[in-house]
Amino acid sequence: MSDFDLFTSMKIGEGKFREVFSFGDLAIKTLKPHFTKKYGRFNVNMPTGLYTKYKFGIKDFNEHEFAVYRDFIDRVPEVFRDSFYQIYSILHNEGKSYLLTQLIKDDDGQISRTMSQTGHIQDTSFWKRFDQLEDILVEQDIALMAINSANIVVQRSGNNTIPVFTDYKRFGNRTYPAQFWLASRSQRAKKIQRNLQTLRDKHNE
Repeated sequence: MSDFDLFTSMKIGEGKFREVFSFGDLAIKTLKPHFTKKYGRFNVNMPTGLYTKYKFGIKDFNEHEFAVYRDFIDRVPEVFRDSFYQIYSILHNEGKSYLLTQLIKDDDGQISRTMSQTGHIQDTSFWKRFDQLEDILVEQDIALMAINSANIVVQRSGNNTIPVFTDYKRFGNRTYPAQFWLASRSQRAKKIQRNLQTLRDKHNE
């Protein structure tokens, strides 16, 4: 994959450390070369890989997320795996990594919107699946810690919708070194349940 290919694709999102592009039926995540760290009134540009290696012991969040996905996906019952976006592979080119993942689309071919973009969700089938996913995450100790309305999309198919998780990099306690209590399985479960309840309160009034 060349930079020209990425340049001609469409940027569909970004986080603190990565940008996301659509390319055909793929979503491609690439690391930002630098990010801005705030220290009081000052902003400092820092190399992303150097910072995450120092902060979390993770040099490449793409490599990390791919490893996390391969570790947990077999613990998800097959009938529910469509609520977890697939990660196909990771490519390296000229010192950069590209995570190739499933681009979640509605049945009309449009890119599915996030919960934050959708707002209030009235579909009872969505919330039934939502509750079932909570049970799976807790029972199987699939410790997705970055559960928020920007990381879950609402995929529409006919009259039904399902939630789909689209970010796995914040997993367990590794990326929360100050929250030492997340080393406990029960505390991880409580955090997952709190995060999911926050979404219910916000989007299922």
